[in-house]
Amino acid sequence: MDIEMAVPGMRAATGVQGRAAQEGNEAALVEAVLVQTVARSFRVRAAALTAPGRTAAREALARHVAMYLAHVTFGWTYSQVARAFHRHRTSVLYACVRVEDRRDDACFDARLARLEGVIQSALGAIQ
Repeated sequence: MDIEMAVPGMRAATGVQGRAAQEGNEAALVEAVLVQTVARSFRVRAAALTAPGRTAAREALARHVAMYLAHVTFGWTYSQVARAFHRHRTSVLYACVRVEDRRDDACFDARLARLEGVIQSALGAIQ
């Protein structure tokens, strides 16, 4: 399935502006799949991951994992991740360091690997 079918109301576009618009919609699709998958895994509300302000510890951990996966898996810059999650760039850096430190725990590392696999396969099925 191509991206136009996955995002209702999106039209095929041509040229440089069309590619930029499509890339923006692809980023929005990646963000939506990422947020939904991580929220489901951590059993938190998806809206809590992108909501500005402080949240409960479990929601904060889920958001940190989502930001880490956006940066590491999809190569988003800290600034891009910060815009998507309504945070400051340095908050994204802090989240990535925090999650990277927790990867020493084999269970946590396996959970991240499973999440990454689920997200990649979901996006592969859509695109």
